[in-house]
Amino acid sequence: MKSKKLGNLSVGDKIGDKIKNLRSLKEYSSEEIVTDAEEIAEELKSKNVKTSQIRRIHSHIVKIYTEYTKRRSEMKGASPEKVIPKDELQFLKPLLAYIAARINGVETLKKVLSAAIDKVQDKEDFELFKKLYDSILAYHRFYTGER
Repeated sequence: MKSKKLGNLSVGDKIGDKIKNLRSLKEYSSEEIVTDAEEIAEELKSKNVKTSQIRRIHSHIVKIYTEYTKRRSEMKGASPEKVIPKDELQFLKPLLAYIAARINGVETLKKVLSAAIDKVQDKEDFELFKKLYDSILAYHRFYTGER
């Protein structure tokens, strides 16, 4: 499986490594998130990945986010580790691996999102994680022109 190379690194490796080197997603500026999301979306389009093929990931993230917002309102004042659904986020990794194994070209998304999952420590990180994925999905839809 060939991937778009930047120097010696693929888009997924480059952005995944950038995220791995952060202490938390709060160090990932909004400008970088948007730029990287666009680059990932272009890579997915170049691999002919359809929006419907990556929507399954989106539905899982939305489910986790919905549970998180429900917990947050019920547990006001609770410590972040009790509110943030870290276990559920970790279980996204096997789903990403499964989808990447089935759909050629999704490895980039797997590398980036797996690195980002590991950086979620609190509500701000979790919300930035969701914004990263939402941005990737939005740009992907834009570049593919799918309705």
